[in-house]
Amino acid sequence: MIPISGSSLLYLRYNSVKALSQIMIDNINTMKEDDKSKIVTGLLSRLEVKEDSLEVKGVTVKEFSRLSKHLKEAEIVQIFSKIIKYITDPKTIGKDIYTTCIKAILKGMPGTSCETVGKIILPELTSGISSTSVEIKELCFDTFDDFINTFDYVLIKDSEKFIKNKDNIIKTAIQTIQIDNASLRKTVGDFLGNFSVILNKTQMSSLVAGLMERITVSQDIKQKIAYLNALNSVAKISAHKQGEYIPKILEILLVFTNVTYLTSNTENYDENNDLVEASLQIIETFILKNTQILKSYDEKIVTLALELMEYDPNYTYSEGVEETYDYNADWGDDYAGGMVLGDDSSWKVRRGAVKVILSFAKSRMELNRLQIDNIITTLVKGLREHEENVKIDICLCLNTFLRNLIVEDKEENTRKT
Repeated sequence: MIPISGSSLLYLRYNSVKALSQIMIDNINTMKEDDKSKIVTGLLSRLEVKEDSLEVKGVTVKEFSRLSKHLKEAEIVQIFSKIIKYITDPKTIGKDIYTTCIKAILKGMPGTSCETVGKIILPELTSGISSTSVEIKELCFDTFDDFINTFDYVLIKDSEKFIKNKDNIIKTAIQTIQIDNASLRKTVGDFLGNFSVILNKTQMSSLVAGLMERITVSQDIKQKIAYLNALNSVAKISAHKQGEYIPKILEILLVFTNVTYLTSNTENYDENNDLVEASLQIIETFILKNTQILKSYDEKIVTLALELMEYDPNYTYSEGVEETYDYNADWGDDYAGGMVLGDDSSWKVRRGAVKVILSFAKSRMELNRLQIDNIITTLVKGLREHEENVKIDICLCLNTFLRNLIVEDKEENTRKT
């Protein structure tokens, strides 16, 4: 007998997974239920912890994704029941493989499966988001997000039936953003955006108040930015629920969203530029999503945005529009090797300000002629911008305002005639 090497066994297991999956797909209408169950059980065995090959686990996930539309709810429950526990087990290697499998199967599931699937995976996910492991936290928030995306139209109608501990989930998410991990913070922020869709008024108030409190009290600029980004994710999806909170949110944002703040806080130059950019993104979202409420703040926002469009502290424009840098500026260690075009992060502030101005045009918010004249004048002046991406946004913004003016003039002439 010829001995089978380890690599040959791996090859055999790998190909047997693909073969079993294809057999089931080819014979889905004629295969006996008992045989189908045996194949599902066989494939599941390749996802067990004792399977030491990530390659075999990976191909099994792909095959379950292909099979998902052919599986019955009971078979999917069998799969989820088996692998959900691996995600929250600190000893599991390759946890992302199991979350990928769940996410792939969830995509093709009908709304009628919400309750059944929820009973299986939600207890593990809500436990996982409270884990001390950053990896487990992120994977559970990410998978939870996919569950909401899959069954959102069912959850919007009756989420209390499926998710009974929303207040604790909100608190856990807000606390998790304090962890200094960029990927985790983004995942939690995205989750909160989708989660906000299924919150009632009281729960939404708790979420927004919690985020605003952290934005206000946090002394860590990166952490403050993470909370701003989370608030923006919520605003993009549930802005219609936030009308009553907007005045307080703007009050908080305008404390640091201005040139005075930036010029007075140069010690953390790049971080403060990122902070103001994040704040401007929220203001942009509110203008687009809550236009009527933001109308009463138009003068203040236009003024600060136009000022921030010209915020370029380390760059001097001469009358001949020659480009000169302030080489004596405190660029920090990143600039010790010499100045590189685009390294000055103030362009993020200018771009954010331009997008705020553009949002006024996109929302068709009515501005007075003096405001429009000031906007166009500043945009024309901004065409000398040295950062290419900002310059493109300025051109787009200017084009949009001029086009709107032409349309408005035509409409006015039509009314007069």
